[in-house]
Formats: sequence, C-alpha cells, structure tokens
Amino acid sequence: MNYFFKKNLNFFLIFLFFFACQINQKNEMTYLKDDKMIDVLVDIQLAEATVSNSVNQVKDSLLPIYYSYIFKKYDISDTIYRYNLTKLTSNPKRMNYIFEKVTEKLNKKETESRTNN
Repeated sequence: MNYFFKKNLNFFLIFLFFFACQINQKNEMTYLKDDKMIDVLVDIQLAEATVSNSVNQVKDSLLPIYYSYIFKKYDISDTIYRYNLTKLTSNPKRMNYIFEKVTEKLNKKETESRTNN
C-alpha cells in the first residue's frame, strides 16, 4: 500500500475513533451490513483524501457537503453512521475485516485510476 493511503488511513482511523467515542445511544438503530459499511467507509475515505489537500477554510466547508452526499447516497443518517462506527469499534475482529476490505477497494481504485491515466 502506498504512503498516501497509509497516511490517510491513519488519519481516518483517528477520525473514526473520535466519532465512535462520542456515541452512547442505546436506542434501536439500523445495523448496516458489512458490504454497505465497506462502501460507506470507502467513500468517506476518498472524501477525506480529496479534502486533505485543500486549504483549511475549504476543508471545513467541503467535508460536511461530502458527508451529506455520502449519507444520502447510502440512505443513512449521521446518527446511523455513528451508531455503526460504535458497533464496529466494539468488535475488533469485524473491524479488522471491514478495514481490510476498505483498503483492498481503495487499492483497486488507485490501480484503476493509474491505468486510466
């Protein structure tokens, strides 16, 4: 895996942990299937990587737009996303599996991007 993805994956994991720690809701929530969670996390990682090279003011305004688009695309809310992050961090085996798949998809997208250019 190249340096760019390793750097951004570390940033994303810190971001993931930050949001997961903020959630303590015990009400009924939608549990996302692994495939859907993987796709959501891939899109979020791509959004984070895209915005990471922007100026701070642009980052602050673009990231919520990207997140809103991603949540709408997968028909989930911010609350459902955060709930699933909490569940994911509470199950290390599943978390490792999910992030392996996220990394595989990101690497595949990178390879496809290089091939098309």
